[in-house]
Amino acid sequence: MNYNMRIFFYITLILFTTVALNATHNRAGEITYKQVSGLTYEITVTTFTYSKSQVRRDSLGIDWGDNTYSFVTLTDIFNIGEDYIKSIFTSSHTFSGPGVFTLLVEDPNRNEGIINIPNSVNTIFSIQSQLRINSFLGPNNTPILLNPPIDRAAVNRIFTHNPGAYDIDGDSLSYKLISCTADGGQAINNYTLPKASKSISINPVTGDLIWDTPTETGNYNIAILIEEWREKLLIGSVTRDMQISVYNSQNRPPINQNLKNYCFIAGDTIRISFEAIDPDNDPVSLEVFGGLFENAKNNISFSSFYDAVEKTARGTITWISNCNDVNNAPYTIIIKSTDSNNEINLTDIDNFTINIIAPPPILKTIISYGEEIHLHWNKYKCANATSFLIYRRQDNFPYVADSCKGDVPPNNGYKLISSTISINDSIFIDKNSLGTGNYCYVIVAVFSDQAKSLPSNELCTSIEPGTPALIKTSVEKIDSVNGHIELKWIKPVLPDSLKTGNYKINIFRSSIGTINPVDLVSSFFTNNLDDTTFIDTLVNTLQFPYYYRMELYANTNGINVLIDKKQDIASTIYPNIHFFDRKLKLEINKSVPWINEKYIIYRKNENTQLYDSIGYTPNLFYEDSLLQNGLNYCYKIKSIGYRKINTLTYLTENFSHIACATPKDTLPPAVPKLSVSSVCDSLYNYLSWQYTGNKNELKGFKLYYTSDTIIKNLTLIAVLNPNDSIYIHKPSLSLAGSYLITALDSTGNESSKNYLTSVDECRYYSLPNVFTPNGDGVDDFFKPYKYSFVKRIEIKIFNRWGGLVYETTNPDINWDGKDMFTKQKMASGVFYYVCHVYEERITGIEVRTLYNFIYLFSDPIVPVNTEPNKE
Repeated sequence: MNYNMRIFFYITLILFTTVALNATHNRAGEITYKQVSGLTYEITVTTFTYSKSQVRRDSLGIDWGDNTYSFVTLTDIFNIGEDYIKSIFTSSHTFSGPGVFTLLVEDPNRNEGIINIPNSVNTIFSIQSQLRINSFLGPNNTPILLNPPIDRAAVNRIFTHNPGAYDIDGDSLSYKLISCTADGGQAINNYTLPKASKSISINPVTGDLIWDTPTETGNYNIAILIEEWREKLLIGSVTRDMQISVYNSQNRPPINQNLKNYCFIAGDTIRISFEAIDPDNDPVSLEVFGGLFENAKNNISFSSFYDAVEKTARGTITWISNCNDVNNAPYTIIIKSTDSNNEINLTDIDNFTINIIAPPPILKTIISYGEEIHLHWNKYKCANATSFLIYRRQDNFPYVADSCKGDVPPNNGYKLISSTISINDSIFIDKNSLGTGNYCYVIVAVFSDQAKSLPSNELCTSIEPGTPALIKTSVEKIDSVNGHIELKWIKPVLPDSLKTGNYKINIFRSSIGTINPVDLVSSFFTNNLDDTTFIDTLVNTLQFPYYYRMELYANTNGINVLIDKKQDIASTIYPNIHFFDRKLKLEINKSVPWINEKYIIYRKNENTQLYDSIGYTPNLFYEDSLLQNGLNYCYKIKSIGYRKINTLTYLTENFSHIACATPKDTLPPAVPKLSVSSVCDSLYNYLSWQYTGNKNELKGFKLYYTSDTIIKNLTLIAVLNPNDSIYIHKPSLSLAGSYLITALDSTGNESSKNYLTSVDECRYYSLPNVFTPNGDGVDDFFKPYKYSFVKRIEIKIFNRWGGLVYETTNPDINWDGKDMFTKQKMASGVFYYVCHVYEERITGIEVRTLYNFIYLFSDPIVPVNTEPNKE
């Protein structure tokens, strides 16, 4: 767009603002966008205006945030009741390249008498959204807001609202209350949140606004900032500015009932019923909002009716789900009930979630071939899945899958060992150097958004034992030098050709830190195969684990013949201990060819120095709680199990190594609530915070800062005392930036680092609208007020006919009032400027455009004689 067109745009806007001060019609609005292709976006501006106002707009001006300006055109208009008109304006725009763009729409004016906006009738109504174009982030569309902002409130009655934000891309959303804005998208001076008898707040996760409760009648405006997050990165935002009208009324709002969160398996026919009643017995109507109802592919419907006999509104959601409904995040349904009262209609808003889990795959067969295990499964019913995850564990013991969460539940011994390439795969061959033993498998289907199905049925099989077959590797003595580990095996059954009566046995042990038993610890000849035990001595059993294997040779004609190349490998049992606050969690580790049915846990008694039994578990984890932080606790474990070989079952018991640990507080302290504001004229940021956690354990705070909004770029700027609650920070580049404060407790735990508080509210460059280049030494040059953090500017100044008279890129400007082409002094008059200011903002260098009139007085100013006339 050329400069003359921009001038026309801005002069039109300013003149329109001047003549439209009585057009007090704007009540609410928001800007949303969707990506059409590449750098082209379709923008939708939705406004909610007072239906009794005579003002109607056919178009609205929009600042695209890229130094271009145009209009969005009215495409639809609806009377939605409650004295509201909903207007839809649309336009398409192609950006020149990647960047961060703030879309801004301004419209004169707000309606008169808004309680929490001073002089509202003369305050510009503005709304904005942020668009981030970045190929790394991928395509993006803003959430759409499904619940219109038309609800009314009553004094001393809790008011609720939820914008019903639905993100078609599946991005995470967060919500916060911010200041309403005026011209330039700037926060309104002296704006305050509406007064409440208790509080007014918004749930940052669900978007539920709760005003508990209004105290005075009148109109109030709030602004809800809805931010989009993808992989913890902010990728865009939408602001809803909305008006809430508060009335005096004896009416009480309806009450939603029978709401809870649900889980279903894809393919289920879902019917969810709920009710709403009214404490005043007024008739109640029900509405539902949610992204589910926006997609025509979702076979979902809602019906409701009012039961006048029981004075209850009843609603039913019916949904025939399928595999396309599987989603990594639950679906949110917003329920809105509205009563019909002679004084005022009031509402109640609640929400619940529906989680659609993919059905489990079905394992068909499992077969062992030598040291390989072949797994087969049926064709999966959800063709939109992408692959399968393969899990394996040794031993089979009961576990219960979480019916409301996909994937294999933790703490059951299963480990992810592989994945398939395609959902069409139906075979997996496990070649992972399996030793003899019992192995169990489950598989899980994966979808493109990383949603996971319920785990399949479990199938187990065994790999045949070697000769000799091990059934014991028990730690019998704990010592750093002369520890003992007992091995036991089953008497070999040999063919007649190998019953020579002269045998050789080799026993191998692994080194610490390895799993391959290659160190020969004993080699001996025997003629008695009934002797099936061996004590390995001179072992440092304070360390662990150890792995063992055996070789059996038969001496035939003076030659030692290896009886079986297949050899069992068995480890000692060793516990790993994880410490927590007042508890320890024992992780039981082993690799053995037999099945352990349960583990008995022993803890050292410091008084008797003996190990007392404290419990048992069939699982590979045990939690010992109600301990004292700072004390050292030592444990050993006894496993009880069996091994089946042919038709015989052999029982086995094994003791573990000893492991010790100390419980300590690992729970992070509460996150301080941080507030940041910029003192623009003094060039510093004022930080204050509140800490609501346990102050007795509070050691201090850590304060981090980054000039952008990326958590990984944070740097530590201060370590503060527990009594501190304020901090003054003077950044070097710009006051725009993000802060994060953490709390430290007495044990060194630090609170979460996931909550940035950003600030970018100063305007560092402003211009006067009058100067007097008359040679008197006062205001002889047109120049900015004191400024900071400005990289450069581009200003062009025009006369009233649109002719360019001056331009510069110098931020100081210093225009002396002369025509830059003729060098002649300009006559007194009105001029107009367009100034692009390149400022350091939180997203980097951003361009802000200033536009206004300049009143130039070139004639000398004649002093006025204020003394009385003398006769």
